[in-house]
Amino acid sequence: MPVDHPSDVPATRAALADPSRAEMLSTLAAGTLHDMSNLLVLVLGCAELVLDDPALAPRSRRLIEDAIQAGERAGALAQQMLAFARGDAHAPAGMVDVAAALRAAEPLVRRVAGRAVAVSIDTGPAPLWVRATAVDLDRIVVNLVSNGRDAMPGGGRLLLRVAPALAHPDLQAGGPVVRLTVTDTGHGIDPAVRERLFDAFASTRSDDGHWGLGLAVVRAVVGHLGGAVRVTAAPGGGTTFVVDLPAVQPPPDL
Repeated sequence: MPVDHPSDVPATRAALADPSRAEMLSTLAAGTLHDMSNLLVLVLGCAELVLDDPALAPRSRRLIEDAIQAGERAGALAQQMLAFARGDAHAPAGMVDVAAALRAAEPLVRRVAGRAVAVSIDTGPAPLWVRATAVDLDRIVVNLVSNGRDAMPGGGRLLLRVAPALAHPDLQAGGPVVRLTVTDTGHGIDPAVRERLFDAFASTRSDDGHWGLGLAVVRAVVGHLGGAVRVTAAPGGGTTFVVDLPAVQPPPDL
């Protein structure tokens, strides 16, 4: 699969290698995220005012509540990205049940996947705790779902599964892990791309304007959480991303 805008990639990498330009881009990103957060506050405030209307139809109320929930998750994501741009993104993470977080994110997953993609989510009944936040998991899941969707322009199937697993060989900490797999029925991955799949500017996507940063973000977030990510691709098509995060005991108050 091609790399997005190959003629522009060397110039962009060179620009990012220049400390002054990198600082300028970081400042620009922080300002944009700050503005986006302010706009989300306005949007959410208006939506909450609409909910106060007693004449609101039940279906409309449910749709607005879904929109508010998605907006709140987007706001949390923007705040985390803003922290990253400011250089303070390495605050200690909390603890989250990956199974519950994925179930809560299902409406967001289905919207990102689009109507042409049939989504299945398998979490099992048991809680599976890791040291992370729901926003961390959203960043991982949304980028992997986006990548799977783009690999299936004519539609297909996407399976997200969470289950316990033995220790990943690449994890120094050892011990059990919580394994998230995202499998698509798309066109697979060109072997020439696979070796640098998680690098910035490398992508499984077609030449559609994307910069190929999604999988690099996944690797960065997973690495920050002490986990590992890998990919397998079947020769005839279809790709599975496997994310292993160190499992932890549930909070003592549960």
